[in-house]
Amino acid sequence: MVHGSWTSWTWQDNARRYALWEVMPEVRWYPGEKKAWYVGAMFKTGQFNYKFSGTGRQGDLLCGGITGNTQTVTATLTYSDGNPADTSLESDLTASLADFNNDKAVPLTLGGTIAETPTEAGVEAGITGWETIDCGGVNAEL
Repeated sequence: MVHGSWTSWTWQDNARRYALWEVMPEVRWYPGEKKAWYVGAMFKTGQFNYKFSGTGRQGDLLCGGITGNTQTVTATLTYSDGNPADTSLESDLTASLADFNNDKAVPLTLGGTIAETPTEAGVEAGITGWETIDCGGVNAEL
């Protein structure tokens, strides 16, 4: 698979600029029968041109790394007053994501049903496990 982006913005009569292009090819291997996780390698290259003040920065970017992830969603149901106790959920999204890249015009919708809640329930979501990737000597000071 290949990821890529391009953007070019100018404002204040070209006194400020934000421009970037990048290409990131990636190979992935989904082991096992369920293919619920993957491991891969990526390479990223591109150029940037930023100017947010009197001095701008421009240059090349180049990096690579090892990638990996699971195709699961986890959640915790938390009830008011802690009664009953929190309920942890985990769901394998392998089947739901199997055709994700086939038809980009169709939105992906994931949902679920809470069949019974003895008290008022609160739902909270968050993303965890983000990893910082060091792309070397890129400096985009503002």
